[in-house]
Amino acid sequence: MSASDAVLAAAVDADVDAFDVAVDVEADVDVDASVCAAVDAQPSLTLADHWAALASAALLGTDRRPAPTPPPGALADLVGASRPADDAESVLVQVAALAAARRAGLRPAPAAPRLASCPDDDRPLCPPAAGRRLDELIEAWPELVDEWLTRLAAAGFRLRPQHVVALAIRHRTDVARRALIDQAAGPLAPWLAGLFPTQFAGAARSRARPVAPSNAAPSSTAPPSTAAAVDEPFPLPPDLAPLVGAAPADVIGTLVDGLSRGRLANRHRPVLVHLVRRLDPAILAPLAEALSRAGTNPSTLGLTMSLADMARTRAAMITELTESATDEQNEQNEQNGTTDGPDAST
Repeated sequence: MSASDAVLAAAVDADVDAFDVAVDVEADVDVDASVCAAVDAQPSLTLADHWAALASAALLGTDRRPAPTPPPGALADLVGASRPADDAESVLVQVAALAAARRAGLRPAPAAPRLASCPDDDRPLCPPAAGRRLDELIEAWPELVDEWLTRLAAAGFRLRPQHVVALAIRHRTDVARRALIDQAAGPLAPWLAGLFPTQFAGAARSRARPVAPSNAAPSSTAPPSTAAAVDEPFPLPPDLAPLVGAAPADVIGTLVDGLSRGRLANRHRPVLVHLVRRLDPAILAPLAEALSRAGTNPSTLGLTMSLADMARTRAAMITELTESATDEQNEQNEQNGTTDGPDAST
């Protein structure tokens, strides 16, 4: 192994920062050793200059560039006391000493300005079960996230911070959806936008339509606010549009019959998903049950089971938020010393 290879290998093994100074020297350029010695002997040589000279010697190899002479002082005394056997060892001794000196002499940077605290949000945090449901929706049914956000805000809850970050970045260019996210996030959204303007640029521009939380628990059958209507890709066809306000039996019968006979096929999936999003919540549970039993047509079995899962998921989503809002309201009533019923004053 050559002396230069030994220098490089030993420097790596010694875990010293011998090569953090870039030296623009081509490997095939011969360097006059006498010139280097003359530079090294200059009285104005600083430790930083000497560090650069050491890096050059290590990169080129001591066979081509001898170890620079250390400037007078403690470094020269240390090298003299170490009695290195050759230039390679001299470079290592000097690099180790200078690395320790550089680290010991590092001055701390000025303290960064203290971050302003995020303004308080009096709304309770999203319940854990509803938060897990949101994770499921993002992964499996993103079509339902808009309604979930709207119902969450209407129920008087706020998004969990991890969901604020994930959704805001996911929809940073979608102003309408960012409005829903900002509304559910509360003051956390503009606070994050101020800290990370690139990642959360849309948060500062979006403006949510206000959805005032009700003092009472929201009805599970109440339609979501119009603020959720941010994604209406296409109108429903004439034969399916009347199902939005139809009786449960008519909705279930039409969908089950159409899927079983193949009149509704995989090419209709976007329209059917859009329909399930707009159905009255009271229809969802029986529809999911009926679709689960109707999967007899092999050509539409996958679509039928998928729609059943969507209906079941949307029903569970609405139930969780409704029950959580009811529990929260009851807890507030207990804290306020109020009860429901005619005997509340006794």
